[in-house]
Amino acid sequence: MFRRLILSLALLSRFIAPARAADIFPQVYGVAEFPNPNGPRTDLITFGAVLPGGGRAFDFGQFSHGGALCTAYTGQADYLCASASARVEIDRRPVATTTYIGVSTAVRLKAQVYLDYRNATATSAQIWAKASLAIPVACHGAVLAPVNGLNVLYRLDGDYAVSVSDGAVTVKAPRPFEDCTVGGVCTINMPTFHCPDGASLANISIELGPIIQIDNAVGHVGWSVQGVSDYSHTFTLEGMDALDDQGRPLADVRLVVPGDGDVLNDVFLTGAEAAEVAASSTTTTTTIDATTTTSTTVPSCATADLAAASCRCALRPGAGCQGVTLRAPVGKGVNGLCTKIAKATAASGKKQRRLARQAVAIARKTLRTVNGKKGNAIPEPCREELRGFLQATETDVGTATH
Repeated sequence: MFRRLILSLALLSRFIAPARAADIFPQVYGVAEFPNPNGPRTDLITFGAVLPGGGRAFDFGQFSHGGALCTAYTGQADYLCASASARVEIDRRPVATTTYIGVSTAVRLKAQVYLDYRNATATSAQIWAKASLAIPVACHGAVLAPVNGLNVLYRLDGDYAVSVSDGAVTVKAPRPFEDCTVGGVCTINMPTFHCPDGASLANISIELGPIIQIDNAVGHVGWSVQGVSDYSHTFTLEGMDALDDQGRPLADVRLVVPGDGDVLNDVFLTGAEAAEVAASSTTTTTTIDATTTTSTTVPSCATADLAAASCRCALRPGAGCQGVTLRAPVGKGVNGLCTKIAKATAASGKKQRRLARQAVAIARKTLRTVNGKKGNAIPEPCREELRGFLQATETDVGTATH
């Protein structure tokens, strides 16, 4: 079925407290179908593979009929050289803005098709790549005023070009996100959005799908279709704003992906926070062997204060502790430390200093446990991350004890 961008909202079924965990669900899908009168039909299909961080991707690479390597065009009938790829990246990163300290989630969807199909005899053919994402969200924060809409803020990068040599041959090749100016921040408004009641969730679906579908119903011979290599796009989700009845962003409400209990699996920045992070980020572009790579570095948990300690708690020990269950007293110590840091951050004056001293004591006690015999059962990569986490957090919190 012919598809283009879909951004829809649907209420999911209710669930009973305590809240069950919800997760971002990425999908990719690739199809290439080209008949070949001189050999095996090109019929490729894939659902991709999982990426680190929870994303998903596929890449057909460059191929000709039957998956063979491309050759030079010399006037041969049904010449084909094509490629397709799609990728969903889930980027969880520490951030510190004037209104939020912790880990935020951004997503990128990339999809590309390239087609050079000349002197063709086929009556139909298609190549397409799809990257899609389902995001179950709930409102979080001081939801005092009614929420009467949602703005999804995103950036779009890439170009589009497609041409056909025979006007009688029908080609479906929509320009994705045609209302968005490439390189700028664009908004998709969802005026019917309301914060889900009780324990319900709302589901936001994003789909990026460059496609070239060919229909030669009149049976023309020798036609050509070219979707050049710059038919590629990147959709980057920047943030989400809950709106009041005047269409203005509600500063104290954010969209989150809930987890078990009081845990948040993902937190999305508001539009103002996304702009603040972008303004303080450093972008580096490097070119090696004609390949250009752009990387962006955002501020880290490096302020050496309670804010930095809160940022570290939002991250917790990372890759080295994935899949490791921290049993008491280490797990209890880490959780107790971060709970105490949260209370200290929300307090002020003498109360804040008292809570900070208690947090320092917890960090020191837990570090002694990690370094002691009970810590021997922890895998070494996780043990090293715990040491670094506890030492850095103790130093950060220590600034608030005086």
